[in-house]
Amino acid sequence: MTRPAWLVTWPTATAFWFASVLVGCRGSEAKATAGAGAAEPKVVTLATPTTLQLEDRLVVTGVLAAQEELELGFQVEGRLRTLAVDVGDVVEAGAVLAALEPADFELELARARAALTVARVRLSLPPQDDATAVQPEEAAPVREAKAVLLEAELARERVRELVQQQLGSQANLDTSNATVGVAQSRLQAARDQVATWIAEYASRRVDLATAQKRTTDSQLLAPFAGRVAVRRRSPGSYLRVGDSVLTLLRTDPLRLRLRVPERQAFRVAADQRVEFSVDGGGDVRHQGLVRRLGPSIDLVDRTQLVEAEVENAALLLRPGAFCRAEIVVATAQSAVAIPQSAVASFAGVDRVFVVLAGTVKDRLVELGRRQGDLVEVRRGLGAEQPFVTDPRGLVPGAPVRVRD
Repeated sequence: MTRPAWLVTWPTATAFWFASVLVGCRGSEAKATAGAGAAEPKVVTLATPTTLQLEDRLVVTGVLAAQEELELGFQVEGRLRTLAVDVGDVVEAGAVLAALEPADFELELARARAALTVARVRLSLPPQDDATAVQPEEAAPVREAKAVLLEAELARERVRELVQQQLGSQANLDTSNATVGVAQSRLQAARDQVATWIAEYASRRVDLATAQKRTTDSQLLAPFAGRVAVRRRSPGSYLRVGDSVLTLLRTDPLRLRLRVPERQAFRVAADQRVEFSVDGGGDVRHQGLVRRLGPSIDLVDRTQLVEAEVENAALLLRPGAFCRAEIVVATAQSAVAIPQSAVASFAGVDRVFVVLAGTVKDRLVELGRRQGDLVEVRRGLGAEQPFVTDPRGLVPGAPVRVRD
């Protein structure tokens, strides 16, 4: 049986097509290989590391707090007459913040002064004299009682002489003795009375001082310079002793409260410098000094509290602000540094590229402290080893040409 012509030619045509495709693929691969071999090496720039004097810094976070936070209230009760400040106001030490109705205190003061005047008059004291200068034996009642006693004693002596001369009776002598006894009792009573007046005078002086203090306490004074944080009362309110009226913050200096990890806490000491920035404050850097160290490690987060003192005369910093801080735990030391832009970082691995025999090689590096655009290289790159300044687009083993 004779086969159709198309059946005879099909295998031959198919084989020819596959052979043509194979030759074409091999030709394309050869062209690609030839093109790769002809690619120009990438031009790179080399630089040598910089030797810097870098301080050893401990990076931590913290919060600003007021130096003092005080709830202010009156030591006396009364109706609030004036409240001169409001939230956010800056006050000076000793400034009058609020005052109670003064009428009751003025009346109490006038009453105490009148009572003191009465006590002074009883002792025949000038207005400015102190009762402690009074000699009880020189007081008028005592002098009078002494005179009466002396008169009674003289009269008794005359009667005694008459009795001895048998010119007087014993009854008259007994009467004279009784009169002397009464005069002695009156002298003692006069002394007791003067002592009572002196004590009363001292008591009236205390009452006057108390009234004066209550009058002074009817005004609420700022114990230190600061800012008003909270206002809790309004004029017209009746206040009991100790009722909170204002919350006053001492904002100069401020406390910077930092939490230092337990493994780094031993490196922190008093008077170390602290540099920090405030969230929302841009790139502005502030400084302070470590003043207080917590006595223990917190059992929850395993950190130690460190407090730094921060000057805030311009009142630019506010309590409660979150801060990113660096504690300078060691003085400046020599360090090898390169620009941050020369480091290629991926998945937590840092690499720097160097050029060896016309090809680029990578070096794993350990980075450390930073200063501006420079970063310290602790391991992986020698102090005199040139490095590629721009690692973008480089792969290990690629041919490169160093720019002159």
